[in-house]
Amino acid sequence: RQLATLMSNLFGMAYRCRNDRFWTMELVSEGCQELTGYAPSDLLGNSVVAYDDVVHPDDRLRLHREVEEALPLARPYEFTYRIVTAAGALKWVWERGRGVFGPDGELLALEGFIADVTAAREATEALRTSEERYRLALQATQEIMYDWDIGSGRIVWNPAVTRVLGWPLEEFGDTLDAWGDLIHPDDAARVGAELDAPVASGEVCTSEYRPRRKSGEWAPALD
Repeated sequence: RQLATLMSNLFGMAYRCRNDRFWTMELVSEGCQELTGYAPSDLLGNSVVAYDDVVHPDDRLRLHREVEEALPLARPYEFTYRIVTAAGALKWVWERGRGVFGPDGELLALEGFIADVTAAREATEALRTSEERYRLALQATQEIMYDWDIGSGRIVWNPAVTRVLGWPLEEFGDTLDAWGDLIHPDDAARVGAELDAPVASGEVCTSEYRPRRKSGEWAPALD
């Protein structure tokens, strides 16, 4: 009873299964219903569906291969893959398990735990997509942009420096001094005063001045 109560409160599905092509289940916790849409009794002994059929077709061979690689080493296996629920929904799950061996070294079963990681996976993918779009935007924009770490003084420029002013990125230093050397002498003192105070207070700073192109000409004022 204590074991049943513990397993029923797990956030996911605990299992014991055979190491066969179907992952034939011998024990399944109640979390199976929420995770897969199938009742535990549906999976036990493959009565309604085999767990291998729940696994996304494109992931099945990889899972079997990785389990077979782990068993001879008597080490746990761990992987992330897709399942298709009873309702046809696609979920990402994380699984960790290991082989259970008898005194003579015979493999008796596989035991492990499976959890739904769909939300985390989608958040990661969304962040990756957002970062890629941002990277592409930085590559394409005509606006000169930079990332300045005030603590270390290091600065990274986007390719617009080359497109707008003609300066190759490799000729630029990685400190703000590289940019300061390009400011028109008549603007330098004013720019310093307009930027230093806001930066120190954490406020937005803005200043308009003329930068020098690679050709030596002064570009129109930038903000």
